[in-house]
Amino acid sequence: MDSYLLYCVTDLRAVTVAERDPAWSHLGLYQLWYREALLPNQSDAPVAVAAEGDLGCALGWLGSDPRPQPQDFYDIVSSLLEEAPALPFRFPTLVQGRGPESIVLPVRALLRDHAQTFSAALEQFRNALEIDLRILDVQELTPPASGTAYLEAARDRSRRMLETAAELRSYMQGLFSEWKSRDTREEVRCSALVRRDAIAAFNERIAGYENTRSAKVIVSRPWAPTTFMNVPELTFPNENA
Repeated sequence: MDSYLLYCVTDLRAVTVAERDPAWSHLGLYQLWYREALLPNQSDAPVAVAAEGDLGCALGWLGSDPRPQPQDFYDIVSSLLEEAPALPFRFPTLVQGRGPESIVLPVRALLRDHAQTFSAALEQFRNALEIDLRILDVQELTPPASGTAYLEAARDRSRRMLETAAELRSYMQGLFSEWKSRDTREEVRCSALVRRDAIAAFNERIAGYENTRSAKVIVSRPWAPTTFMNVPELTFPNENA
């Protein structure tokens, strides 16, 4: 039983496709079933493409003992996002089967069945990426003397993080088209929708941000703008994960 990890759906018209690596003989089994190729990526693992029309699903062979690593998943999707829009799958989304037909045809069917939804989302966000900012309060709290004191300390902590989020939004004005914030009690998470050609300027400006509160800001690398998409998290029907 072979296992494949699904990375993302992309628009093949925007992807630079490398020559197939003849050393990865397993890919040869799929030539009769789909337009296969290898995507350039920063990891050592070959990434194949199952195609249906202009849509492609990037996937990687894991063999019979699948142990996908989150970092590899994020590295490969990030590499693709550098040049093309993408809709990531939930990690890990695995497809298992015996022989090429049992793997490739269901993947192509998924692309075909949701072609309109996938294509619309990829086109809408073709030139935009998402950068996430995690705001954490790092001030040490003394053990509260009472329940009231605890609630007051928690309220002050939340206020500091929310004030930092509001300040950040103002500080970064002009470098994003949309901004969303979410308070999770432990942290405030902000998501910025940034044009591809503004990513460098966004990162440069935020690197110079300083605040007078006890707040730590963690900046993510650019990712697919899933927070702003009207597309559910991608999974595979009856997946074996």
